[in-house]
Amino acid sequence: MNLSTTLVLLAFNLCLSGIFQEQLKPHQGFQQDIQSAVLDSGFYFINDTLGIQKTHIDTKASYFVHPKVAVHRNTIKKVKFTTIATKVFGKTQKQYGLLFTVNEAGRKDMTQASKMAFQNHQQLCLIIKNELIVVFYVNSKINDETFFIGIDTSKEKLKDLEQTIKAELKEK
Repeated sequence: MNLSTTLVLLAFNLCLSGIFQEQLKPHQGFQQDIQSAVLDSGFYFINDTLGIQKTHIDTKASYFVHPKVAVHRNTIKKVKFTTIATKVFGKTQKQYGLLFTVNEAGRKDMTQASKMAFQNHQQLCLIIKNELIVVFYVNSKINDETFFIGIDTSKEKLKDLEQTIKAELKEK
């Protein structure tokens, strides 16, 4: 290998290591926020090992939640219990969940968060009143002000969840 090839490879490796180190850096304020166990209501990223440990309200599974909110509750305009029915091989299947409507700032934040979550196969979660309510994967980038989150639980629990979220939104 000649000297110019060696220098090019060295520069390439240094560039890559800088890019990867930048990606691995925690978000600004991460270390400061990690001390607080109280999370404001909104959508957050789930991390593998870093963050504020929260237990899912129903499943009792434990997760690490990134302390910086991705989509703040103040951007959520409304939420509604929704059923989506689809036909698969002639048989109707129903999916229950919540339909969220956000303002323009919320749309931008959710578009960015869902894009990152989808590309990195990372989960998002919904925190309401410092409780971990829902953990989910996104199937694609969310571009609209209205989006559906399918939740595998009973209709009654979803309707209760809808009312809890609506009460929280009134407190904004």
